[in-house]
Amino acid sequence: FKPDNVLLREDGAVRVSDFGLAREAADRTDRPRAADSGDAALDALVTATGAIVGTPAYLAPESARGIADAATDQFAFAVTAFELLEGRRPFESAHIVELLRGERTDLPMRPWRRRDLPAPLRATTERALAMAPAARWPSMDDLVGRLERAAERPTRTRVLLAALAAAGVMGAIAIARALTHEAPRPPVTAGLAAASLRWSETPLTFQGDLAAPVLSPDGELVAAFDTSGVVLVPTGGGEPRGIDLEPPPGAGYRRLTWSADGKRLLAMYMSSAQTFHSLSIDVSTHAMAPTPIGGGHALLIDEQLVVAAFPPDKALGFKSSAGTERSRCAIPGDYEWIDGLQAAQNAIYVEITWSDSTRALVVTDRACSSVRTAVPRSTVVDFVVGADGVIRAIRREEDGEVLVEYDSTGEPSGAPRHLPLGTSLLAGVRRDGGAVIMRRSTTWRLVDSGASATRELARATSRASLRLSPDQRRFAVVEFRPRKIPTLYIADRSNLNARGTALAEGVIAADWSLDGNSLAVITRSAAGIDLETIDVASGERRSSGSSDISPQGDVLWLDDRRIAYLRADHRTYQSFDRVTGTTQPIVDPSHGWTLGLARSPLDGSLAILWNRPDGPGVWLVSEDGASRWIRNTQGAWTFAWAHDGSLWMVEGARIDRYDPRTERVEPIRDLALEPTAQITAIFPLTDDHVLVQIENTTSDLVLFAPIASSNTGP
Repeated sequence: FKPDNVLLREDGAVRVSDFGLAREAADRTDRPRAADSGDAALDALVTATGAIVGTPAYLAPESARGIADAATDQFAFAVTAFELLEGRRPFESAHIVELLRGERTDLPMRPWRRRDLPAPLRATTERALAMAPAARWPSMDDLVGRLERAAERPTRTRVLLAALAAAGVMGAIAIARALTHEAPRPPVTAGLAAASLRWSETPLTFQGDLAAPVLSPDGELVAAFDTSGVVLVPTGGGEPRGIDLEPPPGAGYRRLTWSADGKRLLAMYMSSAQTFHSLSIDVSTHAMAPTPIGGGHALLIDEQLVVAAFPPDKALGFKSSAGTERSRCAIPGDYEWIDGLQAAQNAIYVEITWSDSTRALVVTDRACSSVRTAVPRSTVVDFVVGADGVIRAIRREEDGEVLVEYDSTGEPSGAPRHLPLGTSLLAGVRRDGGAVIMRRSTTWRLVDSGASATRELARATSRASLRLSPDQRRFAVVEFRPRKIPTLYIADRSNLNARGTALAEGVIAADWSLDGNSLAVITRSAAGIDLETIDVASGERRSSGSSDISPQGDVLWLDDRRIAYLRADHRTYQSFDRVTGTTQPIVDPSHGWTLGLARSPLDGSLAILWNRPDGPGVWLVSEDGASRWIRNTQGAWTFAWAHDGSLWMVEGARIDRYDPRTERVEPIRDLALEPTAQITAIFPLTDDHVLVQIENTTSDLVLFAPIASSNTGP
């Protein structure tokens, strides 16, 4: 039971459709419960690999044991009633999935926000949401009676009744009445018609180091990068085949595209030495040929290359295999850049992206004679165009990711299908409807590395951004948990696992003021992206009113009045003056992109990861604007200043120290890391003592095939 299954007729009558989870009370007395009657009913809820079937937000805790009866129906109804009354659901969906998978035992309920609702109404709903089935109402009739009495209490006036009706109470009662009088349904079998999560799960790989997966046009192979080169994975089972690349790909830019005939792959990647490579690979023989690209994204069509121009150009270039441009085609629009190319059915699909991370898909023929919109601008994570020309996408919703199909007008067609937790990229969809998805799992740990020993201070199973306070005693922690709003809290350095009081939600980046009394934060909400300051002691928040802020979130406190942040173009930083309310660029944006920023505590100098034409890498910029090149990036994407004015930089698993006075670089520490791990933050404490945040992300391919429904009821 869920809102999607509630139908309202023109005469106002409420009907419940596809109510396949319920069993009639009389029917239950004649037949054993699902937990006792073999695997069929259990498989309908939980697959052999643990994939939960059903919309998690509406599933009762006992569903994990295969129980589907009136008590579970009552729980699902109460979730819907709460949603009707509050405009949100009573539990975090991620919590429910964790509970159903046995990863937690509690299920904290969100507090009521609406104090205008009668206390008996709230209490009635809360009892129906009890974790234990026996603690709920004896029957739906009892629940309905309580709801009706809550809406008709003698002490209430018609004004209150009108308010209750407007709030959705009467609608909830009508739904409940329809539910209690629902006609008998066939027995539950594998593949519930009412379920939104109907997937069988087949892991395709177990190596954990995959990136940029893409499905072949015939749906038989997935190509992906690993740490050695490219791996070809059969979607129907079988041994993966590896294709070694020399030099091997690094952790940066990696793209793969199939040729339209599925016989070749175009591999584009950055090596660990930060050199760009593009190769055409014969899938059968593994023969390779260098292919000059000269752009950000490319396709192989027959003997022709289609290349997306680098920003700010908005065009496609049609080139020979030798790289000679034959023609050029403009892709007009107010978007920021082209973020992907795909080919299907003699057409070229171009993915375009805006600074707020929204996306759209436009399509042109191979002659580029006309350009039209295939899917309008929306909050889509990833587009895939099948060989049949059907457009599919991953879209993020409140309950997580859903797979959406689009019709020829660019509108969603059919109901979206909820995807399991951990979905990060859609490699493609086979002709039988099976979705090949990359599942990503991230953990992080903080280690204390001294001259003589390294010990672990904290570990967590979700991403987090850490910033150490100026006195080195506290951390500002922005926690990114799956399907939860990012949360900012303060934690003591000596006990990082003990979370302090949450200061704010929706925070995506934070930095301490120089005195440690305030935090500058980038927040994201329905209203947009904002730069705010938070008083740590009082929790008082103040908006800057700034605009043009990157949703990727990067913020740095420069001095008592200026705060730097990454602009929405994701290329340049600018400062906000808290006194005058004005902004100005940190460095001349015409000199190239700036990708990272850190401020010296001694003299205010800035270390900048700068993609300058005269020397990309880490640059040092003094307060008077003078700049000097320090080193090539070579993977040194993470750096931090120590209190003595030295700059510590990460080079793979090694930490180096740069002294601006002598201009010398010396190695400090070489850490043992897993192949899938990387250093994401460093916090120098003394000359030979540093805290290191290490993030380990494993990525593997999984085939999710839809389970056919066997419910033949009306």
